[in-house]
Amino acid sequence: MWPLSVLWDPFSGYQGAEAINYRETKAVVGKSMNKELQALADEKAMGSLSEEQYVLRRREIEKKYSPDA
Repeated sequence: MWPLSVLWDPFSGYQGAEAINYRETKAVVGKSMNKELQALADEKAMGSLSEEQYVLRRREIEKKYSPDA
């Protein structure tokens, strides 16, 4: 079985790389979303946004980063 197992390595390596790339991409996107939401919260805290503006812009950001978008 040893010679055949060597042929499987490229496939398992590819699947492993896909899984790692998926997790890393998800982490980067999550950080970007959190950064935008924090900037929005800071604007609201400074009083430059009304509650209605804050909610609308928050929904836009959440929609932007939604996997269904």
